[in-house]
Amino acid sequence: VIRDVIVRRQDKVRFVSDDLAEDDEHSAEQPVSVTNIAFLSGRGVGIMERVRRSGALARKLWAFLTEYVVDRDSDGLQRHQAQCECGKMHEYYPAEWIRPLSDNKWVPVGGVPKQANAQSLADMLRGHWSLDALTPQIDRFLDAIGVEQLDLTLAFMVENDEEREEQRRNLTEILASAGSQLKEVSQFAEDLKSDHELPTVLAERRARRKIVHSNQHLGKLVEQLVKETLEGEGFEVVRTGIGSDFQIEYDHAIKLELKHGGRKWLVEVKATRDQAVRMTVTQAKTAVRERSGFLLCVVPISMGDACLETVRHSLRFVANIGTRLDNLCKDWDKLEELRDEITDESTEGIQLVVESGSARVQIVSSIWERGGFPLADLHDELAN
Repeated sequence: VIRDVIVRRQDKVRFVSDDLAEDDEHSAEQPVSVTNIAFLSGRGVGIMERVRRSGALARKLWAFLTEYVVDRDSDGLQRHQAQCECGKMHEYYPAEWIRPLSDNKWVPVGGVPKQANAQSLADMLRGHWSLDALTPQIDRFLDAIGVEQLDLTLAFMVENDEEREEQRRNLTEILASAGSQLKEVSQFAEDLKSDHELPTVLAERRARRKIVHSNQHLGKLVEQLVKETLEGEGFEVVRTGIGSDFQIEYDHAIKLELKHGGRKWLVEVKATRDQAVRMTVTQAKTAVRERSGFLLCVVPISMGDACLETVRHSLRFVANIGTRLDNLCKDWDKLEELRDEITDESTEGIQLVVESGSARVQIVSSIWERGGFPLADLHDELAN
């Protein structure tokens, strides 16, 4: 009479140590205590013969193993050591019932029995079992049958081999970049499990970061295209630092330059897909200080890629932006002193926007659409 499906007896074991020399015979000198599951490896009427032909039965076996056996035989999934006939100590699992699970093709996938590995288990269990059910005991069971928890997790999440390998590389890079902060990575994993809103927050932040990177790329591209456009009009364009994007030098009359020196203008280039552009307070104050020597150059960009022709056609210059910003910059100076007194809109179409302690000057599209001038008029406007 079998009183328990887990049967314990004395037997010789198969070693699982990584240091086994192939030219030596390895067998335990003395029988050790091992555990088995009744009928798991029997032929003809054994459990394996039944489950390999039925996904439903295979999943029931998985549930039996992970919900009952791994807890009842937790010691059997811990590596032990025994004296080998070769004279060395080698490791083995007392749970002999893992041998038929690792050696046989018992996982039915698409009607074909396969050996238990990360992919076959994921294909069989997807939609019927959750990774949330993973426990340290189940992890030890997976390790004993040669399945890594990370591989199983990736196989559940990503079915495509190439994508799964890419995710593995990504995880490796995360661990490598963490360096000595692996504890924080572990804590982050726990936070992901306990805080179900965290993935959404991270996705939103990632989307914002992607937009920022896209805007930075677009800005650099437009800057280069504007530079090439102005150089094509006879301007010398020199990249400058904070406060303006370019410094352009233009001699509309060579004789005057030779006599009086060339005139200079600072140009702030703003590419946008919205109905407004923003300037930092530093840039705005530069425009106020330079007055007629400062140009705001706005390049409205549609959802296509920016090219030289679209930039040339769409860019607009605002010559008197410093004058328009004068009152608002004074308001900003008041804000620096008082913090709680500021005008919402000092000049029509221009506002000071303060978000999270950072201030930006917002300039709406009417400023460059109605008050700006095209590239064709640039020479005449700067000559005045």
